[in-house]
Amino acid sequence: MNNKFERLRDFLYEAIDYFMIIGIIVLVTGIIGWRLDLLFTESDNSLLTQANVEDKIQEVNAKDKISESYENKNEEDSNNPIKDSSIKISVPPGSNSTSIAEILEDKGLIDNSSEFILKTEEMDLSTKLKSGDFELSTNDNLEEIIHILTR
Repeated sequence: MNNKFERLRDFLYEAIDYFMIIGIIVLVTGIIGWRLDLLFTESDNSLLTQANVEDKIQEVNAKDKISESYENKNEEDSNNPIKDSSIKISVPPGSNSTSIAEILEDKGLIDNSSEFILKTEEMDLSTKLKSGDFELSTNDNLEEIIHILTR
């Protein structure tokens, strides 16, 4: 009888070890899966498709359309003709919004680099700016420049 109890006790001690190992593996797997799920869920929400980018640009343009039309009307009323010329810029690969803003300011396409940076962040497009060669008009406003640089 004593022998049976010893075997049962040995079996339980070994089984508890296995249950603990399995429990720890399940717990670690669950935590890793949960953290990866959060990581990929956030990145999926922050990714914008090209359609979303254009919708965002149109939304911002609609908000600013009244003020732009007012400014354009005032410019037309004054007898100062506005020259429309295009300027070619080159954005190096790996450039961030700050370096792109400096390039645009140096070329005279924007007045204030910090205004450009704030506008790209407002439009959620600061990470969508592309590198390459672009031809921009001196009459382009911030939204148009950002739209061209995100194509």
